[in-house]
Amino acid sequence: MRTTSRRYNRPRRPLPLRLLNAGWRALGTWTQPAIDAKAWFRAAGAPSHWDREPFDVLAQSIHDEARLSPLGRMITQSRIVGALRARKNLEALGEPPSRAGAPPPIVIVGLQRTGTTLLQRLLAAVPGYRGLTSWEALNPAPWPGERTPRARQRFAHRAAGAVRYLAPDFVAAHPIEPDQPEEEVVLFEQVGLTTSFEGTMRVPTFAAWLEDQDQSPAYAWMRRILAHLEPDPALRWVLKTPHHLEWLPDLTTALPTARLVWTHREPEATLPSFCSMVAHAFGMCSDQVDPHEIGAHWLRKTVRMVRRAQAFREDHPHWPILDVDYHDLIANPHACIAEIVTFAGGTYDDDAHAAVTEQLDRTVRHKYGQHVYEAADFGLDAATMANAYPPSVA
Repeated sequence: MRTTSRRYNRPRRPLPLRLLNAGWRALGTWTQPAIDAKAWFRAAGAPSHWDREPFDVLAQSIHDEARLSPLGRMITQSRIVGALRARKNLEALGEPPSRAGAPPPIVIVGLQRTGTTLLQRLLAAVPGYRGLTSWEALNPAPWPGERTPRARQRFAHRAAGAVRYLAPDFVAAHPIEPDQPEEEVVLFEQVGLTTSFEGTMRVPTFAAWLEDQDQSPAYAWMRRILAHLEPDPALRWVLKTPHHLEWLPDLTTALPTARLVWTHREPEATLPSFCSMVAHAFGMCSDQVDPHEIGAHWLRKTVRMVRRAQAFREDHPHWPILDVDYHDLIANPHACIAEIVTFAGGTYDDDAHAAVTEQLDRTVRHKYGQHVYEAADFGLDAATMANAYPPSVA
């Protein structure tokens, strides 16, 4: 079994792509895709009334700080223009249908690497429950002239294959499965208000700016997309992203019936793993990756996320929040899923048990390689991490 590299400042990259970057650099920056919000909006055909400020701040931060390779500039432009086009396509659908009377959504809000992906996929397997698939997150609305969603599904599979070729270490750390549930934080890229940018590029100025912004437009946009994607009010959404921990007031305003599931695991186990994943993500688009900088940023960031979530919990003592321990999930997944289903007002019957068993059987550990890392790679140690977080985080 192949293992991921720990040489984060020298990302693994296939030889043809290394040669492409070298040749592109030799030609000069004028031949490379522009990092410019105006150019992104023009390429996407974005209407003039859209708020461009998030993208202006992001573009400046990328230009000044991200240290992208020429190929990285192309990938970034394609990613952002694609998100803007997806937004335009969804707006063309008009107002979404009402989901009045729909069962309360389950929203998993734990920190990164606390079992959130496994938990979401198991819950989404329960009959009557559904997650946001990766291909839907990329393109939630039909393309112009589309008759079936097959083209969007094929596009997602091609994109996943490209990432596996470009950055196999990242995929080993975070497998991309187009037909499996994905984090809805990807949807927030369409309005420019998302932590996914700082999780994949070095953009500290944008990250600091984002912390001071009103997130309600992003959550209203998410709610609109979910209503378009699933008009059937009988189905229950199963959502998840650590992004929500930082913005629970906005999440619960957009989804006022949400049942929150907060997953917990020792930060000294989760943070180095997540920092390694981020470092491999940076390496997709940059040849200059500083793992110690990543460690410092995400230590501060995740502590902030937990403290803000705890403040919400203190201010809303009656909001339904269920705590789930990662080790309990791994040791007895059926008991854990049954507890969550009951907590959300459902019934964990034989059909649900069989569906979860089938999903467990399909779950392959280390499918794309074994993810290896050490806390010291990121300037972290167990004592620092244990002392930084509030006592109840683990």
